Amino acid sequence: MFAAWAFLYCLYFFDILSTWDIFCKAAVAGVVSERDLFKAAREESAHLREHSACENSNVNCALSAWIETDFEPWQQTGITERMIERGLDSGGETNRFVLKDQKLYMTERKSKSKWGDSKRWYFALGLLELIEKFGSEVPDVDIVINGEDYPLSSEFETYVTGKVSNNNNKKKRAISRRKWGDSELGAPPIVFSIARRDGFVDIPWPQNNIWGMDWKGMGMREQPWCVEFKNLMESSLFVPFSARHPKVFWRGQIRSNANERGGLIRCKTVILPKLGRRADANFFDVAANGVVVGKGGRRIPGVSKHSGKQISAKERCKYKYLVHVEGLTYSLAQLPQALCGSLLFMSEYRYLTVFERAYRANGFYLPIEKPVYDKNAKAEGLEREKEVCANISDVLAWAEDSENGAYVENTLRKSREWVAREYSPNSISLYMLNVLKKYQSLQKFEPKRGKLRGPVSMREVQKNTKRRVKCP
Repeated sequence: MFAAWAFLYCLYFFDILSTWDIFCKAAVAGVVSERDLFKAAREESAHLREHSACENSNVNCALSAWIETDFEPWQQTGITERMIERGLDSGGETNRFVLKDQKLYMTERKSKSKWGDSKRWYFALGLLELIEKFGSEVPDVDIVINGEDYPLSSEFETYVTGKVSNNNNKKKRAISRRKWGDSELGAPPIVFSIARRDGFVDIPWPQNNIWGMDWKGMGMREQPWCVEFKNLMESSLFVPFSARHPKVFWRGQIRSNANERGGLIRCKTVILPKLGRRADANFFDVAANGVVVGKGGRRIPGVSKHSGKQISAKERCKYKYLVHVEGLTYSLAQLPQALCGSLLFMSEYRYLTVFERAYRANGFYLPIEKPVYDKNAKAEGLEREKEVCANISDVLAWAEDSENGAYVENTLRKSREWVAREYSPNSISLYMLNVLKKYQSLQKFEPKRGKLRGPVSMREVQKNTKRRVKCP
């Protein structure tokens, strides 16, 4: 009965998405404890494709498929200076960048983060490289880029309505919310951000580590993407799937998302052994590196006090299955992991980057339940952990089943071809150019340098960052 229902469900919802055939076949087979493991992922893909350029098509979504939709909040009002100024003052680590006559000017807001001021300079580098590459095609624009990991521009305006009395006879501010269309501004503040989530309208912009990432006192953390992309393409992307270790692999810091990341580690060390599935646990190569405690020094039972060895992007690619677990918001790891040519295990998203949005919409991954650890949930929480860990183990078993090999290989072939094209430095540059052109078409004023620093030069970027590699 289950298999028949799942078959009809798949036919109805995913006739246009051939990639998802892999998931539908799993449901039809009635495997893994009579559960439709892939329903949530099918729904996620359909949701992400809504109102995009690939909404009703059997072709894969490109990075640029959402540009028109992303700018919809400003389609009627246009983009005004006040919207930019509100965006600049909306919190986070925002900086203003003006592109004028193929020159770059910017604000000099200092950062207190572990990255120091390098994020601002690497965003500047990305814009300078864009000017070098496309010259006069780069439009004159006045934009705000948010260097924080979380979005800033909500769909609703929060504003103060006055003061009211509380129970202690003290005055406090009364806060209300309204749609931006009902506000004096007329549309949301406009901000370019690395991460976006439902309920926010920030314009997705590539993360700064595309151009570089420095840590205070530690130098450059990783190579720019133009170097890393070439390395992974040559060393990992097209390595045969069968030549990789048949394990589920994850490394990362615990502290930024202790409940989910700690929950994944507990699958191996605590939960699967409790379920009598110790042999399954042996196929989990998951460990924390760096700080292994949660915020406030909280330790998680089953998570070793000793950090795991740091693993390079290339070393991760030796495994068949890579688990993607979000950090505080998004995870930087998704980009290099996708270039491994391995199969990603991904749970439901909270935040999306421009890269992950398209990747998920195309269904290039195997969905898993979100790992979880909640020390306050007691018996109910333990039962939830058992369900999650069993699910991840079941998805692994399904992927390793030789009967499903053709479908796994088909998904890998499509994803490898897609990431080789869409995640390339050239495609990223084209995405940025298309975003700026759309932005300029809505801009209702002529950008001015004002009191901004500039024109910013490559020499200044080099002086203020640790990067010494020039992209071809």
